[in-house]
Amino acid sequence: LTGDAITQPGNYWVRVGTSVDALLAQVGVDDEQLHQVVVGGPMMGTPLKSLEASVTKTTNCLIAATKEELPPAPAEAPCIRCGACESVCPAQLLPQQLHWYARAENDAALEAHHLFDCIECGACSYVCPSAIPLVQDYRSSKQRIRHKRIETAKAEHAKHRFEFRQARLAREEAEKKARRQARLAQQQSASSDATGTQAAPMADLRSLRIAQTAAKAAVRKAEKVLARAAAQDPQQRHDDLETQLATAQENLKAAEARLADARAASEQKEAP
Repeated sequence: LTGDAITQPGNYWVRVGTSVDALLAQVGVDDEQLHQVVVGGPMMGTPLKSLEASVTKTTNCLIAATKEELPPAPAEAPCIRCGACESVCPAQLLPQQLHWYARAENDAALEAHHLFDCIECGACSYVCPSAIPLVQDYRSSKQRIRHKRIETAKAEHAKHRFEFRQARLAREEAEKKARRQARLAQQQSASSDATGTQAAPMADLRSLRIAQTAAKAAVRKAEKVLARAAAQDPQQRHDDLETQLATAQENLKAAEARLADARAASEQKEAP
């Protein structure tokens, strides 16, 4: 705990969950001189919007600063492309380009320029003559991209689950149809007066064999993709790829059931 607004600065053991305002009251904060409270260091820290925030496991420093210690930032001016931010970047990025892409919300360009390599040290914001809050732009862009990734993963997972359900329903329907056809064939063979009964409609065996071959190819492709992903990162879970493989296997079972049904009907028709 430090800052000119604190009368008793120092290092303290603090319980996780302690509110910042209660913590500052314990160390004697001067409310009249207090300008802002920063979590972290003076460059990489984040100003608190409310003192009702709690201490977390990652809270390592609280700065209760006065206006003289951390004066308000001057008004932001347009970027003049001076290159000062680029020269001080420890990650050797292009902060000015990231700034333009962040304001335009061009996420593809941000990732292409390695936005997530930024360590948010604050050096670029510190040396910027236009007083542009560059790190703030980068943080908001990272948060937006992470949110998009999560939503995309959720949508893909929901899509795979729907496809798996549709494949399962198709397989179950094909199995039910095969059982009905088997019962009908058994009744026709056992009945002596069933000569006038029409046989069940015949399926196109050739198209069903093609569908079976395509389903087998889809299963092999899904197995190869899953094996390749597992080899690249054995510790990572691949739920979506496993769902794709299960969906392909369900489609193969449904195709095989339809083909078996068609073959049984064809043999029944050809029997004297």
